[in-house]
Amino acid sequence: MGVIFDLDGTLINSIPLHTTALYKAMNKVLGNHGVPLDFIKREIRFPSPILFDDLRGFGIDISRSEIIEILDERRRYLSEENVRKVKIFSSAFDVVRLLDRKGVRYCIATAMYTKDLEVFEKVLKLRRLSKVIINPPAFGYEKPNPFILNRSMEVMRMRPESSCYVGDSPYDLITANRAGMHFMGVYNKALARLGVFFENLERLKDYLKVSAEFFKD
Repeated sequence: MGVIFDLDGTLINSIPLHTTALYKAMNKVLGNHGVPLDFIKREIRFPSPILFDDLRGFGIDISRSEIIEILDERRRYLSEENVRKVKIFSSAFDVVRLLDRKGVRYCIATAMYTKDLEVFEKVLKLRRLSKVIINPPAFGYEKPNPFILNRSMEVMRMRPESSCYVGDSPYDLITANRAGMHFMGVYNKALARLGVFFENLERLKDYLKVSAEFFKD
């Protein structure tokens, strides 16, 4: 009955910004932590609790208060000035227009916290892509917790067995599985061995041209 889109790395090219923001926040809070930027680049698509837990591999046992401080510092870097450097993938508009023509319901479900999302919405005018954007209410509800997908299906009146989540992370796949939904991966080549994968939204659009009927009422 519908398609649900992840946001970061799926509809917008925001992964480099999130990587830089988190790395600078860690530098500010943890000082000389010894975590290379390449590690952050590899794990930035991971849910925050898992990423922070993986810091133990560098001998860092990070506290909850430090996590909160890092997230606060990261938010300062996600300013309007920096978010303006982020672009919506041009094919994103083509995909949602196609779904409109096919009569398929769709929305955005993102793990981005509300204060961050408000900046992205304002600067990028995300409501041009979808009038409905669902995000977690608090730390701990983010993926792979299926809360945002279950909530999205409830709001959009979708059935999981005929709905699909489009994302760019293996944890998007896990989240979709936990919500009982189908999954389609984009942009992240690591997803190619895990199931249905498209190099970009243009390829996804081509697929939906012939298969979107499956996601209709």
